[in-house]
Amino acid sequence: MLVLALTSSAVVYGQSKKEKDVNALAKIATIQKKEKARKGGKAENLSRSTLDKATSVIYYCDNGSVPPQYYYHYTITVTKQTVQLVIKKGEKQNTTYSERADITRSQYEQFVSKLSNQGIKKTKDRTIAEGSGLSEIKVGQNTAVLFSGYEGDDITVSHGRLADAFLQILPPTMKQQITALN
Repeated sequence: MLVLALTSSAVVYGQSKKEKDVNALAKIATIQKKEKARKGGKAENLSRSTLDKATSVIYYCDNGSVPPQYYYHYTITVTKQTVQLVIKKGEKQNTTYSERADITRSQYEQFVSKLSNQGIKKTKDRTIAEGSGLSEIKVGQNTAVLFSGYEGDDITVSHGRLADAFLQILPPTMKQQITALN
């Protein structure tokens, strides 16, 4: 949407660069106001009740804008019975590591408690981080998405980092695989 606003203002002939810039900024402000109105101006929190309904909680992380041979991403999927880590690396995104482990009800409850206490919520204004790695969360109930967002973009985390609860539930062998990526 930002590119569209800047592009559409640039086709107005006879205006100075300053006038075009002012028009572009006005259009951007209008788009942001419409997006806020569409959201109702309310922040959506990742609540304990949402997590209690979940059948899976997924964390995705990548290392951002790097040459293809150094690129990696990993996904941690947590269900009430299991935790799974999948790591993909390189230009072809080949799976280089995949492991699943059983978890106890107590471990799952600690995970949900930690996640719900992190203060994860949707932000009213989106900020676009460029070049940095990506951290995403998706909370699902079967095929429905109950909550999703990107840390530092459209969600904020008040206490710690999005990864904290996910890293805590991993067995040592899986943690070692993530540590070895950095």
